[in-house]
Amino acid sequence: MKLISTTLSILASATVVCSQDLNSTIVGCIEVGCPPSSADTANDNCTVADDSFTYIGLTRLPTTQDSLKSVSWTKGFDIIDSPNNNRSFQSSFYLGTPPDLNLSNTGACSVFFHGVSTSLVFGGTGLNNETSQGTCADAMGSACVNALVDHAKNFFKGSETSNTSAADLCSALQDDLHKNMDSACQMVSQGVWTNLSSTALTGNNSPQPISGKENTTSTCWPVLPKQNQLTHVADHIVEGSLLVKDADQEA
Repeated sequence: MKLISTTLSILASATVVCSQDLNSTIVGCIEVGCPPSSADTANDNCTVADDSFTYIGLTRLPTTQDSLKSVSWTKGFDIIDSPNNNRSFQSSFYLGTPPDLNLSNTGACSVFFHGVSTSLVFGGTGLNNETSQGTCADAMGSACVNALVDHAKNFFKGSETSNTSAADLCSALQDDLHKNMDSACQMVSQGVWTNLSSTALTGNNSPQPISGKENTTSTCWPVLPKQNQLTHVADHIVEGSLLVKDADQEA
C-alpha cells in the first residue's frame, strides 16, 4: 500500500508523513484489527462511518514534539464494481490525532500528489505494493522530500502576516507547488505535478473528527493507539478496469 507516496502534510513545523514507533514503517489490517470480510476469505472489511475498505495502511508523522508523537495518517482502499466491466478505485485519507490535541492556534495543511502516486515504489521496481515498506525519501528521494518541505515552509513564512483563511492558504500552496517546480523533484514529477488536491486541517470549515453518532456503523477503528480520534480528510477515486494490474497499481 503506497500510503506515504501520495501525501505531503504540513503540521506545526512543516513535516512530511513518514514513520515512528510502529512495528514497521506502515502497518495494516492485522495491527489495527480489521474484521474479516463476510463476502470472501481473501480480504478484510474495515467499515469506518459507512465507508468500507478491503485494505488499510497506517503510518506515523515524525516529530520531536511530544504532543504530536501519536499523530498518524491512515489510508483506506476499496474496489467498487461498476457497470460495463469497469471498476472504481477509492482511496480515503484519515488523520489520527490524540483526543487532547488542540490545533486551534496551529496552521495545518495537507497536499495530495495523486498524479505521481502510481509510479512511486519503495526500494526499487518489481516489489509487491501490498507488502512493500518505505518512507517518503525511499519513494521520492530525500532531495525531493526536503525541497517540498522547504517550499512549504517558505511559502507559509511569507504568508505569516496574511489574513487569508486556512483553506485559501492551502489552495494557494497547492497552486504554488504546481506552478513552481522544485528542481530536485523533476524526475519524480516528470516535469510537472499533476492532479494535486489540498485540504486545510485547521480553521473554519476544516474536517472534524468522526463523532460517536457517525461511528455507530463502524466495524473497526483504524488508528493506533485506539483512543486517538480519526478525521476524514480526503477521498480520491480513479476509474479503471477489471484487470488485476489496475487494482495493484492504485492500491
